[in-house]
Amino acid sequence: MFNFLPLDVQKTVSNEYRLRVLSLCLIALAVLVFLAGVSLIPAYVSSINQAILLETQYRSVHEVAVQRVDDSVSKLLGVTKTKLDLARPYLETSMMSEMVSRVVSHQTTGITLNAFRFGADEFAEGVRARKITLSGRAADRLSLLQFYQRLQAEKKFRSVVLPVPDFQKPTNIDFSISFLSLM
Repeated sequence: MFNFLPLDVQKTVSNEYRLRVLSLCLIALAVLVFLAGVSLIPAYVSSINQAILLETQYRSVHEVAVQRVDDSVSKLLGVTKTKLDLARPYLETSMMSEMVSRVVSHQTTGITLNAFRFGADEFAEGVRARKITLSGRAADRLSLLQFYQRLQAEKKFRSVVLPVPDFQKPTNIDFSISFLSLM
């Protein structure tokens, strides 16, 4: 095969050929993207229609549910709520007496408890807890340490704190222990 074209014209023809191939590829890619977009339109329209249908069904079910709740049920719920509000102090008192019983059950010989102070409710570890502060007198350091360790071992008590200055005296120690009760 003989090539009669000069070298610079051959380069120009070669560049034009590459440009035509590139433009053909870009046109093919654009047509492919267009066809893909067009093929997604029915699914998109179907999902919009399905969302509208589900929303209307939800509204109709919600309206029926609201209509079924009548005034008598609302009154019954109101009466029940007031009864629970009246019973709340009793329930809190029984929980406090249970907490006191648990503390007294851990009392060792040589420990005299003088006072219990109940703080406000707090949230510790995702559950409701109440801060309690005990004050009393210990006969010696060993009995105070044993009482403190028993309170720490109790599963319903968290963050048991006994201040270090309470261990300064060897006998007749006035102490104050605070902790969170998970009851």
